[in-house]
Amino acid sequence: LRIDEQIQAKEGVMSSYRQKVEALTKQIGALQNGLKYSLEKARNKVTQMELKVQSDSVDFYASAKTDNQIAERQMHGIEELYKKGLKSLTEFENARAKYQQSLSKLQTAENKFFTSRNELFNAKIELNSIESDYLDKISKAESELSSTLSYLYETEGAISKMNNEYANMQIRSSFYYIT
Repeated sequence: LRIDEQIQAKEGVMSSYRQKVEALTKQIGALQNGLKYSLEKARNKVTQMELKVQSDSVDFYASAKTDNQIAERQMHGIEELYKKGLKSLTEFENARAKYQQSLSKLQTAENKFFTSRNELFNAKIELNSIESDYLDKISKAESELSSTLSYLYETEGAISKMNNEYANMQIRSSFYYIT
């Protein structure tokens, strides 16, 4: 009778291990899906940042630099004409103001370009970090699953051994005769 109770207790433990295996399997699946979607999201962000860097690069190198060079040439040209008395001081000051504005726009475009380049770098780091974090979590869950499966198989072996002992006891007890 005691062995029967021990068998039932071990079967309860085995049932718990099976539930834990099921839960860990679901957790691993959820982590793998989370990894997949997080990586996709991070890759999209990297792509967006690459496009932003391209756009800001065009603004900086093509537009702002070209505008600045034109404004600088115009200012120097008007300055020369002013020195010769062919342009007024107001026209020269307007040209200088436009040049200063173009310098400001150039600096803004440059800052925007470098900021977007840094954001791209950070997005790439985040992409690598996401993969590393999820793989660490998945590895831990898989390790726990392996450990739980080991305990489950060990418990199944113990139950089988106890069932065998119980059957042997029943057979032996049938051989006892009171004379």
